[in-house]
Amino acid sequence: MIDRVLNIIVDLDGTLIYSDTLYESFLLLIKHNPAFIFLSLFWLLKGKAFFKAQISKRINLNPVALPYNTQLIAKLKEFRRLGAHLYLVTAANEKIAHAIAQHLDLFDEVIASTETTNMNSKNKAVICNQRFGEKQYLYAGNHSTDLNVWQHAAEAIIVSSNNQLINKAKKITSIRAVIAPPQPTLKTYLKQLRVHQYVKNGLLFIPLLLSIPVNNYLKAGLFTNILAFICFSSLASATYIINDLMDLTADRLHSSKCTRPLASAYISIPQAIVLTIILFVISIVITLFLPVRFSLTLFVYLIITLGYSFYFKRKTLLDVFVLAGLYMTRIFAGMMLIANGFSQWLLMFSLFFFASLAFIKRYVELAKQKQKGSLTAHGRGYHINHLDLIRTYGIASAYVSGLIFALYISSDKVKAFYSQPNFLYAMIVLIIYWLSRVWLKAEDGKVHDDPIVFAIKDKVTWMMVAFFIIIYTLASLPKGII
Repeated sequence: MIDRVLNIIVDLDGTLIYSDTLYESFLLLIKHNPAFIFLSLFWLLKGKAFFKAQISKRINLNPVALPYNTQLIAKLKEFRRLGAHLYLVTAANEKIAHAIAQHLDLFDEVIASTETTNMNSKNKAVICNQRFGEKQYLYAGNHSTDLNVWQHAAEAIIVSSNNQLINKAKKITSIRAVIAPPQPTLKTYLKQLRVHQYVKNGLLFIPLLLSIPVNNYLKAGLFTNILAFICFSSLASATYIINDLMDLTADRLHSSKCTRPLASAYISIPQAIVLTIILFVISIVITLFLPVRFSLTLFVYLIITLGYSFYFKRKTLLDVFVLAGLYMTRIFAGMMLIANGFSQWLLMFSLFFFASLAFIKRYVELAKQKQKGSLTAHGRGYHINHLDLIRTYGIASAYVSGLIFALYISSDKVKAFYSQPNFLYAMIVLIIYWLSRVWLKAEDGKVHDDPIVFAIKDKVTWMMVAFFIIIYTLASLPKGII
């Protein structure tokens, strides 16, 4: 019917893009200044149009970094080639709508919300009927509210997999095409939760492992540690989601992070927020069964993580030490679960060990940007010229961690705890070898953005873990057996 319907009306949020520009804009706003959360409540009292306008005045949504509906765009280009006129008619604020239209260079005209008028579906229907006439246009939408427009349209393009919506639309207009948006699966949610990152929370068990004989693990509270692991993992997943919400633009411009569920719009922003709340609730409930000092440590971890997401991640060098501090906090939390588990040696070792891994993370990200011809890393404070310095800092941190571990093994506490502590010196070699090898792989471009992901997939790393277990067992054996 394109020969008769020469006017193509396209909705923006959920249709032309798989996300919602209001949510995207609001996230950018609170990332800039979280205090706007409270001010926005007063804006909303003056109406949705005013609310959208105030947000758009304060942020610049990058039209390049949005999850576009490529199938729909391909159809629109074909319509335009055949002589149709394309109009972007959206409830999004006019500033955002014009920026997107300019980026795509596809539309003849943009009709959007102003500071006083919210271009909702009813207003769209009125304007479209006035401008083009009843049943004289095709409308592309995605939501049940778009039925208000479809009942006046000659044809519809539906961007939805909701069969109920599709059937309702069929009763009031002719369906030109149905485009199913990305649908999340269980694997998608597990990827968003970063389940593979839970290996980091295994650090909670380190103080128990190093402070209690193996035959006393159950008596010392192994079940408590397992419960703490679940609690920490739930909270960590919640903070990962918050971090992704705050970093949507940078992730979409990143070579590999662009495939993350939120960045690619497989999980919507509202879904992510609900999931975050659920994870927070799970974590809070579990803390009721754990020591208060652990709960306080968990709260400190949350504050540091949120500070990283909103502020520290954009501060050169400071971001690395905050990341290392988050690893240290996991170990400290493990210390809070057992009596006499505190160890300054272990904390200092973990600071330099994980600082080295954090430097690897930044080094790999910056090296990839260099290959792409970019001078900086998106959302970070680093420049291509910093590559050599980052490498130097990271390798130095690796060897300092080995030195601290050597001093720890030589301490009286270790000699009193282990029957044959001399076996532990072999661990120093393993630590230095492993960190040196990871840096070598990073230099060769064979390390993932996150060295933890590399470690999980690396066979040599698992061999190192096996050797650690063997050495630990040998050092714990009573004298005279070997």
